[in-house]
Amino acid sequence: MFGLISLEELIRNALAEDRAADDVTTALLGVEGETSQTAVVVARGAGIFSGEGILTAFAAVVQPGIRIVPVVREGVRLQAGAELVRLEGTGADILRIERTLLNLLSIACGVATETDR
Repeated sequence: MFGLISLEELIRNALAEDRAADDVTTALLGVEGETSQTAVVVARGAGIFSGEGILTAFAAVVQPGIRIVPVVREGVRLQAGAELVRLEGTGADILRIERTLLNLLSIACGVATETDR
């Protein structure tokens, strides 16, 4: 029988699958990767934002290493280039999670956008 898992567990599993802790690019940063950085996630196209729950769950999983700051609210209609989320932390910490975060947000926003259509 299939069991339900929490969103936090899904994120932990996805980060492990993506080998976030062993990211080769991040390792190449060396000491430069330990400097404080801010990254901004922007919309590639117009659509509907969905992902507040994902951001909350990511914050619970990665704290205290990264501060995740939502810029838009759930259900907001977006234009291409709209700022969605700010990530604050070391460059290395941000790089470790960015692919997984972007994948999950892309799925959620894509479903919301298609549903709206």
